[in-house]
Amino acid sequence: MTGRGERSPPGVTEFRQSLRGVPAAQRLETVSETLWRSWHRIDFAPRPGEPLRSEVVLLGLPGSHLQHGEMSAAQLVRPASDDPELATLICYASGTLQVESGREAFAVSGGDGLLFPGWRPHRFTVPSSPYFCVAVPRVTLEPLLASPGDVRLQPLRDRASLHVLRRYLAWLVSEPAALSSPALAQAAARHVHDLIALAVGASREACHEALRRTAGEVRLAQAKAYIDAQLPRARVPVAEVAAHLGVTTRYVQLLFERSGTSYSRHVLEQRLRYAHRLLSRPSPAADITRVALDAGFGDLSYFNRRFRQRYGETPSQLRARVLQRD
Repeated sequence: MTGRGERSPPGVTEFRQSLRGVPAAQRLETVSETLWRSWHRIDFAPRPGEPLRSEVVLLGLPGSHLQHGEMSAAQLVRPASDDPELATLICYASGTLQVESGREAFAVSGGDGLLFPGWRPHRFTVPSSPYFCVAVPRVTLEPLLASPGDVRLQPLRDRASLHVLRRYLAWLVSEPAALSSPALAQAAARHVHDLIALAVGASREACHEALRRTAGEVRLAQAKAYIDAQLPRARVPVAEVAAHLGVTTRYVQLLFERSGTSYSRHVLEQRLRYAHRLLSRPSPAADITRVALDAGFGDLSYFNRRFRQRYGETPSQLRARVLQRD
């Protein structure tokens, strides 16, 4: 299925594509026409004999276009861009990305990135792997680089910066609150620009500014992603998150305080949201006690009280309303 985000703030566009539920006979046209030709003007051809898969999210931010997801192996042919002033970074988590452009050709290993300008045609052979792709205007990226001439077709080997960028993009597409206002969308776009510059080769001034401006936001995103993965556990100590990130406990607490909340309030909010999602599913088998445990609440009365404070109704009232509606 495909669809655009319905609650995106001004300045943000969202498009999600999944082939789940799409008949096999319609999958190629769905991917080729709806995603690649419509959004990118790229010719798409899947690898013969391999099942076609595509789970992709596209986000348009101020001065950035992001693509994040996973797709089966394919060949992509891209003519010179309609906007030759764009620079694009693409990175696959595994496999080998092959690119040809004129007389130049590169084989880029999984975990490494590829930067390419928009004014030249390219032919890509892409692996079956999770990936991300970011396009930004050259006029935005070049002032951040040690050498503006680095906006050219080249592989990028700074895996640490690319890994942080991948994690940050994954958080952006999975956390609606990250882009819930124009100001947050502007801030997210700046962080993306900073991280791309670090991966390509930022100037000393830009590197200092990027680390000052972006490092905290990225650390916060990493902390939230770790917490989300641990929600079924009754306790997720802040010291454990700090150890995972390689920072101090106080630094993690400050990250949440600067974002307008506290560590404990954030964990509680995520547990309640998770429980609310489970209870909102139209399944009679959803047991409230089981849901509370799955969300990390060991005390059912505490769960009921907090849930009512947050949502204005008890878990059982929500379940009754959902089942009556469906």
